[in-house]
Amino acid sequence: MQVSGFLSFTEFEAILNSKEMQCLVSSMDVDLSDLQILYQLLDDGKGLISLKEFVTGLQGIKGDAKALDVVKICNALKRMDNKIDGIAHAVDQKTPSLDNGILVEKAAG
Repeated sequence: MQVSGFLSFTEFEAILNSKEMQCLVSSMDVDLSDLQILYQLLDDGKGLISLKEFVTGLQGIKGDAKALDVVKICNALKRMDNKIDGIAHAVDQKTPSLDNGILVEKAAG
C-alpha cells in the first residue's frame, strides 16, 4: 500500500489475495468478486481509492440488503431520472430555435 492512504487496483488485488483478507471477507459473508466490483464503483477514474472509501463501502455491502436500502436506492434513481428528464426537456425546447437559426443562415448564404 502506498503511504498516501490510497490503493491502486494492483495493490488492492494483492491485498485481496492475502490469506488474512480472504479470512476476513469470508467471516463477513462477502464474496471476493463483490469487492472487485466495489473497487470499480468507488474509483472515480483516477485508478485509486482511499482506505476510508473502501472501509465505508465494505461496511455497506456486508450482509444482505435490507428492503429499506432498496427503497432508498429506488427513490434516488427516481430523483435522478426526473432531473435528467428536466434537462432533456430544456434541451428539446432550445433545439428548434437553434435548428431554425441554422436553416435561416444556410438559406441566406
